[in-house]
Amino acid sequence: MTTTSPPSSQERIRLRNQRLQRSKLLAVVAVVACILVATIGTRLSDPEKEFRVIPGKLDEKVMINGAELTVSDVRVGQILIQDEAIEAKATGIFVQIQIDLANPTGTDKAILGHSRLLSGDRVYKTYSSLNNIGAEPGYGETTDFLYEVDPAAIDDLTLEIWTQGFLFGYHDRVRVHLGITPENADRWREAAQGGMLTERRISASRVLQ
Repeated sequence: MTTTSPPSSQERIRLRNQRLQRSKLLAVVAVVACILVATIGTRLSDPEKEFRVIPGKLDEKVMINGAELTVSDVRVGQILIQDEAIEAKATGIFVQIQIDLANPTGTDKAILGHSRLLSGDRVYKTYSSLNNIGAEPGYGETTDFLYEVDPAAIDDLTLEIWTQGFLFGYHDRVRVHLGITPENADRWREAAQGGMLTERRISASRVLQ
């Protein structure tokens, strides 16, 4: 009969370390698998145009997710001013839009965290880091969204703005035509030549009556 000696203290430590390493490896594999599943799930649950379009008009309130959104004061230029100094010059045209969000009856903060400009098949993302607006219950917020666009592709320029969580799903998006049409696009391009815009980096807050 073969007699097996009990493992030494060093052997026990070595075996324990091996078990710990295997456990860590399995944990890492599990995390990676979860990330991959989450990524695939997000992509699969975000088919193009899985949203409802809410049409809006310049200078008129439109309701989205229980809050009041007003889009107004469209300005164009090529030079961005900050603290009385030139911060940036556009290779195309800067388009600046005033966004107001009021939350008079909600119990949670209203947030619009995504936006873009559309011109036919062209899509323009926000230019600056200030690309969202939020209003606490009983408050209103006003700020500016800034975009850089190709002057040759501004016909029927339309703002699309919405909120959406990490896991994409069916949601509402407001679309507001900015008043730039094929008939007046040349006047907008001329107005932008050498024009200066001041970037507002924080939103203005007010208490709703």
